[in-house]
Amino acid sequence: MIGLLVSVLLFIGIGYMLVKPETKDYQPFLSFSPDSDGIKAIVELAQERGVTTRRWELPPESLPSGSGYTLLIVQPSMLAKPELDAMRSWVEHGNDVLLAASDMEAWDSFQLKEAEQPKGLGSKPANVHMQGKVLSLEATVSTTSRLVAQRELETIYEDERGILGARKHFGEGSFTVLLEPKWLMNSMIIERGHFELVWPLLQDTRRQWLIDEYHHGYTAERGLSAVYPAWLLAAAAQLAIVLLLWLWKRAKRIGPVHTPRAWTVRRGDETLLAVAGWYERRRLRSDALAHSAQRLRQLLYERWGVLPSAPPQEAASIASTRWDAKRAESLLRLLREPQQAQVSAREFAALAREYSEAIVDMEKE
Repeated sequence: MIGLLVSVLLFIGIGYMLVKPETKDYQPFLSFSPDSDGIKAIVELAQERGVTTRRWELPPESLPSGSGYTLLIVQPSMLAKPELDAMRSWVEHGNDVLLAASDMEAWDSFQLKEAEQPKGLGSKPANVHMQGKVLSLEATVSTTSRLVAQRELETIYEDERGILGARKHFGEGSFTVLLEPKWLMNSMIIERGHFELVWPLLQDTRRQWLIDEYHHGYTAERGLSAVYPAWLLAAAAQLAIVLLLWLWKRAKRIGPVHTPRAWTVRRGDETLLAVAGWYERRRLRSDALAHSAQRLRQLLYERWGVLPSAPPQEAASIASTRWDAKRAESLLRLLREPQQAQVSAREFAALAREYSEAIVDMEKE
């Protein structure tokens, strides 16, 4: 028993070592990456403090309308000037942009300069400007770029060699640049306690974060509202409504066109019985025969061109050339039959049968 247990454990251990799943290697600065170079930690910490976050996988031209958003862009692969201009227009409507990039190009009031290489490695003091106060915190700085001080810029981070992060207001929003994106990495947040260092950038929990993944190569499919202009979608919707109303007015059937024969037979029989019962109860047998005679005259006119006022012999002469003598004689008798005020039930049944046979024959012509 012990030998079997040892064999099973050895089999499981060897199998695990042979087919051990490899952890997925994510590219740096992804918001969903748990690697040391991802930024999942800062996103989850912000969520714990009440910030609403979601990934953004569309170009800057498709940013949501309205206000109250903060777009977080961390070390984008490429950021062209037209995209920055689109973000600036979006910011002017009451939104914020936080761009953390060590290799950004000069744009608008964010002019760059190169600083001297630091003496020695490790953490250095960095001044954090927050709500009129200046805090000195330890920070790992690896970039040699610095922002040029200008009156329009609001300094947020600086060290002994210059400005590392600054904010500029456009309209009702602001654009913030941080030249040290590594501060947002999981390794810096968890291992070196840089959360307090970067939290002043993200402390407005009333806004909804849009974590940019578009510039990391992740793109989402656009919906109809993003592909087609609003006026075209509105026109298409109105056209569809007009088409439905036109079909309704024209009484176009939308659905199965086959009607079960059992239903039509039953419906037809019930209708005939109801009409016959109505004539019988009101003693309108002569009226029923008159309707049959009128229908027969109408068919003679439609099929043979015999006028309703023509004598019965005219219709009989034509019938003799098309029908046998018995049917022609029956037709002549029906056309000559005078309309009586009172008809017995037996006479009514016989005449109704003859009229029905003659009408069926005429409908076949």
